[in-house]
Amino acid sequence: RPYAYGDEFDPLLGNTMETRLKRSSPVGVFVTGDTPEGVSDLTGNVFEWTSSVFGKDGEDVPEFGYPYAPDDGRENPDASASAARVVRGGSWFFDHLFARASFRYWNLPGNRGPADGFRLVISSPNSPVPLAAGAA
Repeated sequence: RPYAYGDEFDPLLGNTMETRLKRSSPVGVFVTGDTPEGVSDLTGNVFEWTSSVFGKDGEDVPEFGYPYAPDDGRENPDASASAARVVRGGSWFFDHLFARASFRYWNLPGNRGPADGFRLVISSPNSPVPLAAGAA
């Protein structure tokens, strides 16, 4: 699916520039934009940091492409602090093209901003699927 919730973009299903909130929103505001698997806010809100190395600072061409290979160096926990990391999901500050499921971009680990965040996932003993919560 192009967007976490389905095939067509809808500004009422995720927090992107088109939604016009102009800030991040609490998890669960866009419940009709949940994925079929029940995960909230994967389209827009904040760019979510990942552990994956993108490549060198300032290069828009990723050092690690697809197909995904976890042993190719992109998941190296000891990678240099100057190595750009992958951010995904889009944000309230950018339009819906940045929120496509296939879109990934980079940021440096030391950078912080109102359009950046992360996702925590915990497993509940009473739930068959992990629960996820985003943070700005």
